[in-house]
This record gives sequence, structure tokens and C-alpha cells, in this order.
Amino acid sequence: MPSLMETLTSSLNHDVEKLTAYLETISHPQPSFKHDSPPTTLPENAPDEIQQIREQIMDNALNIFHLAAGPSEFLVNLSTSYHYIACLNWLTMFNIFTHIPLDGLISYTGLSAKAKVPEQRLKSICRMAITTHLLAEPSPGYISHSSISALLNKNPHYRDWAVFMCQMSAPTAAGLVCASIKWPGSSEKNETAYNFAFNTDLPFFEDLKRNPERRNMFSGYMRCIAAEGSSSGVRFLVDGFDWEGVGEGVVVDIGGSRGHVSLTLAENYQNLSFIVQDLPEVISSTANPTQNPKIKYQAHDFFTPQPVLSANIYLLRMILHDWPTTDCVKILKNIIPAMGPHSKIIIMDTILPEPGSVPLSRERILRSRDMIMMQVFNSSERGLSEWEEVFEETGKLRLESWEMPVESVMGLMVLGLE
Repeated sequence: MPSLMETLTSSLNHDVEKLTAYLETISHPQPSFKHDSPPTTLPENAPDEIQQIREQIMDNALNIFHLAAGPSEFLVNLSTSYHYIACLNWLTMFNIFTHIPLDGLISYTGLSAKAKVPEQRLKSICRMAITTHLLAEPSPGYISHSSISALLNKNPHYRDWAVFMCQMSAPTAAGLVCASIKWPGSSEKNETAYNFAFNTDLPFFEDLKRNPERRNMFSGYMRCIAAEGSSSGVRFLVDGFDWEGVGEGVVVDIGGSRGHVSLTLAENYQNLSFIVQDLPEVISSTANPTQNPKIKYQAHDFFTPQPVLSANIYLLRMILHDWPTTDCVKILKNIIPAMGPHSKIIIMDTILPEPGSVPLSRERILRSRDMIMMQVFNSSERGLSEWEEVFEETGKLRLESWEMPVESVMGLMVLGLE
């Protein structure tokens, strides 16, 4: 009988052959660490079967690595994680990526002079980063971009995400134990790991209002995860619901910020009209950047009754996971009186899987989102049964359908009146 490692390796080889053949068939570049490699392994329109094969490759490769390393090397491999974060933070802080030519080489001596940093320190940090393909050293003493660093250099949203991760997410995660000791069992939004890490008594979003630098980092992160190609991307919302069937309907984008989601939907479904709602300070700074006559903006606090009556769709994308169950029920109950008999509520949010029911490569990303909710909001992501409990507590809503797209870390849930 073949060993577990042999079974995984056989499956891995089979799936790599299938993926390679598919990419050759559509004339798409094969995965590469070179600086001019596409930012995504597969095109957005790749069939679900191929998306699943890609996920199986990552899952099998990850499990083979853990088996080969063995329990005794778990900690030494884990230690690289925080060093990679430290390297990324240093490289972004001193703008190292911008000083490296996109399609050429630069010596460590030349790069240290451009960035005004010590050469030996630069060399140590870059060579650590190279071990995770964050940079490349194609010739001894000369540094170049990899596919990852080229993306960080060319795409400002990804750079914003990197900065947010290093300067906000990592310190917050590190504060979890101390926050748990200081406020044991607390569900208060101002007694979190974030509060401990940044020494603030304000809930996360209130603190961002008073700290423009942190607010800008968070905004960049949000723009990045909403982008096409992201596992949180808007395209899963665009493709995951029968928007054509809504006809010339009205969509209320609740907590829609600057309207990037509505803009994408409007570009794809031109019969729809949109009302983007957010807090007054968000709306007052927006001034309809979309310049789309189909999109209007309205100041609204979703803890107050919904003012738009009988809209076809009330959209809550990445809203409810920030709030405990009692608040989620309040938000939904404020929508119910405004709904017409055929109105729907669409919720796009994380749906946690049962442990071990999805590939490890996907589950660990979903579990990390759950950890973030705990660290920042004293909240949590929810499994499907927990979402159903929220809907039942409203006394009026029922879950009509739900879907978890193959590539997405978020599910799409459609609610109607009972």
C-alpha cells in the first residue's frame, strides 16, 4: 500500500499535468517567479474544474511539505513567518521595491546608496526575503524583482495591503494574549487585541477616524481585497446572482463606502440603479466619484430604520462579520420593514466550513479571517448554521439560497421574507 506522501505526490503530479495542459491550451503563461509573470496563475474565466485542480495542487504541496518536515521541524519553519513579516515591513518602509529596476538588475551597493540604508543589513533582509520568492538574486551581489515584488511595485493597492499587514495586522495579532489577560472573555469592541496593540480606548473604526494614517492604510487594504483577481473580489458577486432577473430594479448598497461595488455592478448590469449608503462623514467626502448617473449616495446609519422602501435588493457585503449576533439581528431588523413582498437581502460574507471539509490551503485563509475578527472586533466569522441562527432571530427572514464560489473566501446568501 502506498504511503500518504506517495498518494499525495501522485495526485499532485496528476493535477500539475492537467493544469499545465490547460494553460498551454489557452496560451496562458505557465506559473513563474520571473518579474514579468502574470499576477494570477489562472485567468478569471477559468472553469471551476481547473480552479479546483489549482487548489488541490496547493493543498497537496502544503501537506507534503509538512509531512517531509516532520513534527520536530514545525517550530523552526514557523519561525520564518514573523521574519518574513519583518522583512516585508522593512522593505516597504525604506521603499526598496521602488529602487529596483522593473526589468533589470541592481547591485546591493547601488541599491543601498539609492535607499540610503546600510548595505549589509539590506543584503541580509533581501536574502531572507528571497527564500520566499519575494525578491530574486539572479547573479551574486545583484538583486532583481520577482513576480511578487514586481506586483507590489506596480500595484499601489497591493503595496497598501503589505503596509497594512505589517504595521497594523501583525501588531494586532501579537496583542491577542495580552488583551485576553487584560479583558478576559470580553465582547466589547474597545477591549480587543487591536486596542491593546495601539493603546486606544476607541473601537476600531472610531480609532481610524482620528488617525488618518491608519485610515489610509485600511482603505488601501480594502481596495485591494475588493479588486478583481482577489479571493474577496467583486466578480464573485457580479457572477454569483441573477442580476439580469432584477430588470430595472433598485439595489441599496448598505455600508457601501465609496461605491466601488455598485460601480462594478452598474458597469455589468446597466438596467440597475444603485443607492450607496454609508455614514454621513463617508458620504460627505465621496462626491460621487463614479460620475455614474445610475449611482446615488445617501447618508444612513444601518442601526436606524432603512429609509429606502421596496427596493429590489438590499446588499450587505462584508458588513455583518464585523458585528456580534445581537447587532447583526438589529441591522437586519432595520431593513425588514422597508422590504416589499419580492425584495431580497443579499449577504456576501465569509461562511466558515466544517473543519477538514475543504482543502487546508483554503481553510487556513478562512480561519485567519476568523482570527482577525476576534482580534479587531471581539467578533467572529460564522459557519452556515450560525448564519441561519442569525436569520431565525429576526423572526421574519429565511435563507432562500447560498453559494460558495470555488475561488472565493466569501459566500453569497440570498434572504427573503417568510
